[in-house]
Amino acid sequence: MRKAVIKELKLSNLLLLSFNRYLYILQNKQDQIQQQSKAAFQKMKILKSYVWESNVFFDVIEKKNQLFIGEQKDVRLYNLNEFLAHNENNQNQEARILDLPAVKEYKNKKRLTMMRIAPSIETKDEIIEGLLMSDKVGEVRFLNIKNFIEGKKQSQVEEDDLATTLFGHQQECSGFQFSTNSKFLASVDTLKRVRVCDFPNIFHVRQFHLYQKTEITDFALNDSHLFTYSALDQNLMISELAGEKIIASEKQPQGFSIESLVTNQSTNQLCYLQSNQEKRTASVIQYQPDCRISNAVVQDIQINEGDKYTLATGGYLLNLRINPENGIINGDEIDVMSLQ
Repeated sequence: MRKAVIKELKLSNLLLLSFNRYLYILQNKQDQIQQQSKAAFQKMKILKSYVWESNVFFDVIEKKNQLFIGEQKDVRLYNLNEFLAHNENNQNQEARILDLPAVKEYKNKKRLTMMRIAPSIETKDEIIEGLLMSDKVGEVRFLNIKNFIEGKKQSQVEEDDLATTLFGHQQECSGFQFSTNSKFLASVDTLKRVRVCDFPNIFHVRQFHLYQKTEITDFALNDSHLFTYSALDQNLMISELAGEKIIASEKQPQGFSIESLVTNQSTNQLCYLQSNQEKRTASVIQYQPDCRISNAVVQDIQINEGDKYTLATGGYLLNLRINPENGIINGDEIDVMSLQ
């Protein structure tokens, strides 16, 4: 399960975008993205692009100048400013292999399927910051960032012990997400199971069910409801986070399909990108589970040859124009629309 991920770097007016094997540094050709009018695409210039052998994951703590990159079994910490300044004279827009030395490295037991910074955990003595990782064998693990930076790599066993297994699925954990209020953690696996628990009290399980009949291909949640979708039977299900009550189960009309799901962070509403194969158009639908009302916030965008529309985490609509032969974005810019 792969989602486009966008992080806005407020101190440098840049954006980082990851999609599949690529990580892009983008610059808005206008002003800051949230200051532009809604429902309008903005041109983002690709300053630099990097490529890995498999899907790449990243997250940042901008105030601490930290960039975390995960790929295969490896998690690496980089100096964010050094990363942004690296290979500054790359004028041909070719994706490169990142050759910047890492500040710290950690090797997970199994191949990563997702990685991101978890919400901070406040204890009586300290505030704990950490990375959450899911992997191919179904484990969801927590890596304390302070231990990661200060830990001594004396042996492979000690290095593995820097991360703690929180819980596991019986098969590959294909992804996880936090609710908008950071109080819930949802994870899904390739056996069609959904697990929802409190955070950081991960032992208080709210849901663990098998309502989807086929493999879950995408999901999203706000602070009260969960969306799950299977592209195999085109069934969209909405349930309450705090229990297992199904609010709605909707099958997409003939000729329609859902491409991606996200949560609009500013409105706390669940959104999905719906495509009409016959008309070759795409619309962004916002759903309000409490009153079961859906409305199109972006309607009937024409899908031209080479267009690749997708929703990015946080609430962005992208047109990536992917080259089908190599998976690289065509040209030196992409279109980004903020739904916030």
